[in-house]
Amino acid sequence: MNLRIPGPIPVPDDILALMSSPMINHRGPDFKDILYRVTAGLKQVFETQGDMYVLTSSGTGAMEAAVTNTLSSGDNVLCASIGSFGNRFGQIAQVFGANVTMLNFPPGYAVDLDRLRNELAKAPEIKAVLVTHNETNTGVTNDLEGICSVVKGEFDKLLLVDGISSVCSVPLRTDDWGCDVVVSASQKGWMLLLALVSGLGLRMLRLKCPDFILTFHSIKNTTKWDSRHGLPHYLLFLLLTTLLVKY
Repeated sequence: MNLRIPGPIPVPDDILALMSSPMINHRGPDFKDILYRVTAGLKQVFETQGDMYVLTSSGTGAMEAAVTNTLSSGDNVLCASIGSFGNRFGQIAQVFGANVTMLNFPPGYAVDLDRLRNELAKAPEIKAVLVTHNETNTGVTNDLEGICSVVKGEFDKLLLVDGISSVCSVPLRTDDWGCDVVVSASQKGWMLLLALVSGLGLRMLRLKCPDFILTFHSIKNTTKWDSRHGLPHYLLFLLLTTLLVKY
């Protein structure tokens, strides 16, 4: 039986062998080199010069970090949803106290730019827009460049993008299109290049944020080698070094 589903997929032997390699000091010079090389390589994948953060988390964890680091309780947010993962983005924002307006589209249909434009025009109090680039459960890809032109070009709102199943699969030009935050995860489009186990939440940011252990500001401190902030999972980073060579 051949199921056409997002995953899991077979992991190649060379990756399985790499996963059984001896552990190294996660605060030693070897991992420091891996951390820096991976971070620089990921910026090329995301097509950004902005800050690049990696956490040991699921894609949903990356979405939560995007929300908690950019929004405050009481902020007005528009969530343009084309399926279950779009709904999840809105639910996360609601859990953390945002006033979320859902702009839902039928399954199998992309975001209608005119409806998006009209919703923003009638609600100038909206601070941010949440959108899924590619909806995993239907396979529909939004016109993210068009969405950016409306959200950023016409209304200058904060734009948070779920790129979990689109990064590495379809073009996503973070800086050129003006995305403020883009999140991804290691088990989706990255597997088209190299079968990679799940467990890394990848996110790119172009904003200033507050400081605590799971905030982007603190995560950025992991690149300061004398910091005591937590580091991401060494072994998954090692797998990323192989992926980025093949990218």
